[in-house]
Amino acid sequence: MASPAPRLDILAPLSGWLVALDTVPDPVFAGKMVGDGISLDPTSCSLLAPVSGTVSNIHSAHHALTITSDNGVEVLVHIGIDTVMLKGEGFAPLVEQGQQVKAGSR
Repeated sequence: MASPAPRLDILAPLSGWLVALDTVPDPVFAGKMVGDGISLDPTSCSLLAPVSGTVSNIHSAHHALTITSDNGVEVLVHIGIDTVMLKGEGFAPLVEQGQQVKAGSR
């Protein structure tokens, strides 16, 4: 008999309105090509770590990062639609790749 998957609590990375992922105007995310998830229409400006773990990747345009949780699950946090075209303008990372973060921290 297979062991149940470990539980992973994921905090909302910012305040906002929950939006069904399949309704966002981006076919990659709406089609779940990068996996299942949620979308938030933000009402706050500061992004918080949704899980405890290691920052395993920060996109060069600073609009997305991946945190590998303490039990090995990769959680992608992506900000905005078409934000890669901003080439990092308007984004200021407060963490570095390889840094340990705690859920809820900036």
